[in-house]
Amino acid sequence: MIIRKLTAADAEASRALRLAGTLESPAAFWSSHEEELRNSLDAMAQRIVETPFQCVFGLFAGAELVGMAGLKREQIDNVSHRAGVWGVYVAPQARGTGAARRLMQALIAYARTLPGVVQLTLSVRAVSAVANALYAKLGFEHTGVERRSIYCDGVYYDENRMVLMLDA
Repeated sequence: MIIRKLTAADAEASRALRLAGTLESPAAFWSSHEEELRNSLDAMAQRIVETPFQCVFGLFAGAELVGMAGLKREQIDNVSHRAGVWGVYVAPQARGTGAARRLMQALIAYARTLPGVVQLTLSVRAVSAVANALYAKLGFEHTGVERRSIYCDGVYYDENRMVLMLDA
């Protein structure tokens, strides 16, 4: 498997993976499948293109995009020391292979190169035991719970808030 930053040329593959993910695991995403369907390829390209404040890593099995994880650095001076992890998703066929761990390790390694960034934050569904365990193994610490953070298909889901101190 290969991990690299996504570019605008990956918009179609990225959109397809997100659409598949919103069908397969709708409560794992903040946006619904219907909302993702309304997003154009141009909108997806803008979402994944690297800027000084964001990038998205893709995990490829051959030519197929099977995983993604985004990193967004805060632009406001007083909070520019932190970056948020978002949009982490690995397709079912790549799960159980260490793919998510490798994807997150690449993202963390990149975050460590960003001047002034000293912590990563993320949110993960409280019921996602595998994801919570992975983040803990990578050094993320639990900082709190946002109750009823997601409402999907008539069910409320709590989200765990986690942080990784890059300068510790």
